[in-house]
Amino acid sequence: MINCINSIFMVYGKNYGISYSGGIAFPDNPYKITLDDFEFDVGDRFTYEYNFSENWLHDIRIEAILHADETATVKDIRSLIEVIKDIYHRRYAMSWKRKGSR
Repeated sequence: MINCINSIFMVYGKNYGISYSGGIAFPDNPYKITLDDFEFDVGDRFTYEYNFSENWLHDIRIEAILHADETATVKDIRSLIEVIKDIYHRRYAMSWKRKGSR
């Protein structure tokens, strides 16, 4: 079965994505490419096309480049991801409460 909900990133005129049997093939290994590999500058743009049958095209612009928090641990990041995924999480609600009380 062909995956019709596929996606392509076009960065600096070159397509990137995950190859599937019967679908589009890409020369680069998507599991080894990181955003840092592209050496983006603020203001650079690239496109992301998702779901070929619906033609969802996104224009993505780099607004800022922030350096990683060297003190953050994998545990901290996983914890943050869990909070973001659960809008009813106590820490999630508290962050919105603080923003709304300004």
